[in-house]
Amino acid sequence: MSRKLLCHHQPFHLARLDVTILYRYHHVLSCPIPYLSKKGVQLWLVVLACSYWDLHRMCLQVNLYLSFIVNVSVKWVGVFGMAVVGLYTIEDLWNKFGDLKMDPVFSVFICVAHNQAEYARHWAARILCLIFLPLIVYMFSFWIHFLILENSGPGDAQMSSLFQANLRGSDLLNSPLEIAIGSKVTIKNAGYGGGLLHSHVQLYPEGSQQQQVTCYHHKDANNDWLVWTNRFEPDFDANSTDIRFLKDGDVIRLIHAHTGRNLHSHSVSAPVTKSENEVSCYGNLTIGDDKDHWIVDVVEDLYSRDRSKIRTLMTTFRLKHQVLGCYLRAGNVNLPQWGFKQIEVTCSKDDNPKDTHTHWNVESHWNEKRISLRGETNIST
Repeated sequence: MSRKLLCHHQPFHLARLDVTILYRYHHVLSCPIPYLSKKGVQLWLVVLACSYWDLHRMCLQVNLYLSFIVNVSVKWVGVFGMAVVGLYTIEDLWNKFGDLKMDPVFSVFICVAHNQAEYARHWAARILCLIFLPLIVYMFSFWIHFLILENSGPGDAQMSSLFQANLRGSDLLNSPLEIAIGSKVTIKNAGYGGGLLHSHVQLYPEGSQQQQVTCYHHKDANNDWLVWTNRFEPDFDANSTDIRFLKDGDVIRLIHAHTGRNLHSHSVSAPVTKSENEVSCYGNLTIGDDKDHWIVDVVEDLYSRDRSKIRTLMTTFRLKHQVLGCYLRAGNVNLPQWGFKQIEVTCSKDDNPKDTHTHWNVESHWNEKRISLRGETNIST
């Protein structure tokens, strides 16, 4: 009862609005701009929304929903506020359904409002404000976001390869289109939050104690891999003018460019996900075995139905271990501090083509024998 009296009291309503504005002003002045957190913005939006908590007035109702959806746009935890408003809306509509002031008449089973048009308008207004308006505002905020953030930057590796290729200043379109044996590549995981296949000189402290393989969300030289022939084929001749393109079903080795070791897996449990096999880097060009061999399994090609070539950015593929039959996978599992909190890479025993964490694509590609991607096709998301 007191809440309703306060909500209808106009001076108090304006005072609450003033308090929210003053709070945000104080927050900006007391905190350096680079360190402004989302929590302060969220708290301000929640207080602002509460100042409009009056579902009996259409203009305040719209402001209430707008405040909460902007809160969701700032951070998804704001969806709990939207849920509270949704529950209160259901209660309000139920109360109106049984409101005697709306002149109800008896039907056979239930009490139906005589003025059905008025009750329907209440439903329509709330559907518009609680469903359609939030969706429009949410999508509009993303449209503004993508309109402003159009330049390439140091955080590009957090985004998909095709999205990066459309950013101004991105060098991905300078890559040759078709992958060939001897190419140097970076390989991107297609799963949610996927990073770049990565290795470094540090070893696993347990298990095989071989060189660590991870997924990393920043670009550096440790993300570079060489596409190489398997051990049962003639070694790659860098001086030869012949070009052998990589295709679906090829058995290859991936050699870490910085350390010269082969991407490898064996029947040793992964450091965190014990049900899957460990992936490491082992040996070199001459030392190693058939556990360095991976089969290229094409999932999708956006450029062509022809799978005779693996293409930069365009081809999504899986890497199947030839001996163990498992698939190279990077879930959202972080390694301990000894692995620098990077993403664990494993060899999954489950053959699930729909598991996007086993999907990979070539993001960057260097090969002096091939012309750039920019000269052969146009990329669009």
